[in-house]
Amino acid sequence: FLLPQTGSKMYLLVNSEKPNLVGWLNENGTWSKSTAMTGGERGWFAFWEYGGVNDLPCNLKPEVRTTAVDSSQGIYLGGNFKDVGSSGGDYVVRWDGSVWDRMGSVIDAPVNVLEFIDGSLYAGGEFTKPSKGIARWDGNTWRAYTSGVTGTVNALVKYQNKLCVGGEFSITVGSSVVKDLACWDDTSSTWSGLGVGLQDDAQLKGDGVYSLAVYNNSLYIGGS
Repeated sequence: FLLPQTGSKMYLLVNSEKPNLVGWLNENGTWSKSTAMTGGERGWFAFWEYGGVNDLPCNLKPEVRTTAVDSSQGIYLGGNFKDVGSSGGDYVVRWDGSVWDRMGSVIDAPVNVLEFIDGSLYAGGEFTKPSKGIARWDGNTWRAYTSGVTGTVNALVKYQNKLCVGGEFSITVGSSVVKDLACWDDTSSTWSGLGVGLQDDAQLKGDGVYSLAVYNNSLYIGGS
């Protein structure tokens, strides 16, 4: 993963047994390889600053699946890991510049996506608490958000003032079952599908949604 640059630092996260393969592109177009990150079967987290790589203390086995950065340059990691840092964070943690902060103990299974939307941090994943697949951080703990989904959430994005959710799941909307892609309306507290839905569209039918993005008021979907 390459996180957004914060100040003079660019953060790197590597899920690899060979973290020495990390590198960066120089201004003159040449590629430099890190010599600071070597050895060990673990997830490495580091920051790049003016040509040097500095390791940050963490053990993120077996994997990190998602990252996010807040307006204060706090870094959030989500995935399938447990007991990170001195506070023993499970599935989602925050780096405050000095230590890894545990973010409560509510989420009970891997986190696949972290996304800041309108200043609030949302998580999606395989968990069932505090709600199935989706939760919102209130600054102190994770809170249930929406009525949840039956399955796994892989992607979150705001589109047309709604929270659109992608993954491998199903929800009931009225008398219909919507699969893999749906949008939550905070105003009416209801779910809705998009068009005929992925499972009923001959061109889009597949096994799940893994990525969502909005550009020029259009929603882009990636998956299998």
